Amino acid sequence: GGFIGSYGIAEFDEGKMQEIYFDDIYNPDGQMLEKITPPYPIIMMTKYWGMRDSNWSPDFAISADQAVRMYEKEGGYTVDGVIGFTPEVVVRFLELTGPVEMEEYGVVLDSENFTEAVQKKIELDKSGDESSPKKILSDLLPILIDRMQSLSEEQKKQFWQIILDLLNEKHVMFFSYEQQVQDMIEKIGWAGEMKDVDKGVDYLSMIHANIGGRKSDLFMKEAVRHEVNITKNGEVVEDIEITRRNIEGLTWPNYTNYDYLRVYVPLGSELLSVDGFADPEGIVIGKDGVLEYDESFGEAGLGNTKVYEENGKTVFANWIVTYPYDASTVKYTYKLPFKVGDKYNLYVQKQSGRLDLDYMFKMDKKNVISDSNVDFVIEDDWYAYKSNLAKDETIEIVM
Repeated sequence: GGFIGSYGIAEFDEGKMQEIYFDDIYNPDGQMLEKITPPYPIIMMTKYWGMRDSNWSPDFAISADQAVRMYEKEGGYTVDGVIGFTPEVVVRFLELTGPVEMEEYGVVLDSENFTEAVQKKIELDKSGDESSPKKILSDLLPILIDRMQSLSEEQKKQFWQIILDLLNEKHVMFFSYEQQVQDMIEKIGWAGEMKDVDKGVDYLSMIHANIGGRKSDLFMKEAVRHEVNITKNGEVVEDIEITRRNIEGLTWPNYTNYDYLRVYVPLGSELLSVDGFADPEGIVIGKDGVLEYDESFGEAGLGNTKVYEENGKTVFANWIVTYPYDASTVKYTYKLPFKVGDKYNLYVQKQSGRLDLDYMFKMDKKNVISDSNVDFVIEDDWYAYKSNLAKDETIEIVM
């Protein structure tokens, strides 16, 4: 999830779409009469919770229902379901259809310039309708849908492969209030729910949220090193080391990246140590409502790391602050609530919308691996497996 910029209402009859309407998210949000207090840390940026920030939960069903309830409070329809999609959908469609000329906005959009060009129109070029800054997206999507109806036979094959990739990579997710439909969506794997794993199976999901950092996520590169150490008596101690690099300077649309990281691990896991996180007491709202960090507060410790339970998982939450042309490295060390024998299984769940993640799983060579469902390489004293986590992954090891 991320900031919801646009939404649409689609009507279907017997499986066929009859009508679709796109709108800027600020239009319904401006009609919200109920003052709902946002969760931390969204409350640092706005006093009142609206549909634009409703997808705070990493479980899509929860976020989808939250968006619907807020839309109803804003005078909107009562709907039967929700489809969520990320900007990557538009990028890949543009790769298929070719450029789209948006005459009203004086720009030609293609897969290479889409993100930057649209952000420029949204954030900087407000000479038009300032009350609807994301109208360009609402105008573009119907054009793409129309083009999809006139694809060649070869393009249609490519289109369906693109759709499958987007679904499997969680750039498109579905939610239905009809329980049988929802059960089917979950069975197929397109529901975007936070997975329940069997007892004794390890779990990891890293959920990032850019709070007040403008569009700096566009310029963040991330590497994750996940080390698993199994003791002779079967206890499992893990290190999650995350390095984030802000690869651009302080020019639009980049900014200091204020990242609120939530790490979901098996319920009952014990946090042993933290390193490198920003002390949350130093993150304040400065002049003109801009988020700032006072470095004199130093690093966060165990005491100011939030540890709580959610969706059947234990969550470790803290701040990472990364300045332009700089890097941050943070680390969690924790112990699992269960022991393992001759088998170790891990489910790694990617965050929807994530791209270009450098993930490495490492296990100490003292735990001799006799069989695995992934290909390990030897690096010094470690077995190592690398992935870009384009989709959820399962690692199964027999020792």
